[in-house]
Amino acid sequence: MKYFTNPTGQFVIKVPIEWQYCNVAAGHKEDSPYSFVPYEDPENAGAFQISCYPANERTPKSNMQPADKDNLDFIEKRMDDDEMNVHLWFCTIQDHVVMAKYIYSKKHENILRIKEELEKAKLALSKVAYISESNRDRVLSLDRYYKFQAALAASFDLKEGALKSGSLIEFILIVASQIDSYLRLCIVMKKQLNSNNDEFEEKYFYQGEECMPITERAIYKEAKSLEVLSDINFDRLSKLYDSRNKIVHRFIISNIRTRDLVDIAIDYDAISEEIRLVMRALEDLQRKTNVGIYKDSAAPDAAIDNDEVRFLYANVNDKHLLKKYKREV
Repeated sequence: MKYFTNPTGQFVIKVPIEWQYCNVAAGHKEDSPYSFVPYEDPENAGAFQISCYPANERTPKSNMQPADKDNLDFIEKRMDDDEMNVHLWFCTIQDHVVMAKYIYSKKHENILRIKEELEKAKLALSKVAYISESNRDRVLSLDRYYKFQAALAASFDLKEGALKSGSLIEFILIVASQIDSYLRLCIVMKKQLNSNNDEFEEKYFYQGEECMPITERAIYKEAKSLEVLSDINFDRLSKLYDSRNKIVHRFIISNIRTRDLVDIAIDYDAISEEIRLVMRALEDLQRKTNVGIYKDSAAPDAAIDNDEVRFLYANVNDKHLLKKYKREV
């Protein structure tokens, strides 16, 4: 299963890996209800929806549930009509109500797949938790960290595609973005090791529309100050960054040539690998010292956990939202 955290951090639910979050996939706002359907053949399956809204005077008080815990005791009802069957669950937690629905066509009610999907819906409900206000910032930070990981993994699909097609500008931009991501991880890990705790600042993994941006140059400087980026590589990256900016903003009006892109791409890829190895060393140190975000992660030579791979693939699919890059989960 995979985690879904609603945009305000009010609740977290684990849904089947085979389900796609529809609000974003369909181009809708991330507002309640939050909807999920299977990736495969959704037309012949039901839809799962979950909502969270303030309680009112009509809200049942006899079924109050605790915050920050799963396995909640939901009240279950049916709201069928002539065309659709609707399974409804709800419970009251503090001053809010969590409500979920599983909706499917009445003509499908005796189909095995619907029965299987309904069981998945019930399993997902057993994994939902309403988050108290004091814990929401951390829940949102973890969610954004997981999405950061998935986006970094997804970037390798784009890198491979650019390499195969010979799209050098695309290749350079992707590798530059990967280097920025590696260094952000290095900064977080080094800070955790220095302070001997697992805390991290969300700003390194997420930049919303209203967030103050942290530029790549600022990341380079901070990485250098923490000694995860050497003076030599800092200078190399600074020069490459200048070349990248010239390619992006002044390719037509500057004297840069297309053939120059080959050397720039090679240099970017080379330094990217050097920084990746620095990141790998910090991951190993966190595992050895049992500190930080990688303290419980598997070592590179450990046996592959198929569930973790499927979890990553599902999140990569959610990042791409393109059939071209879709992985089977």
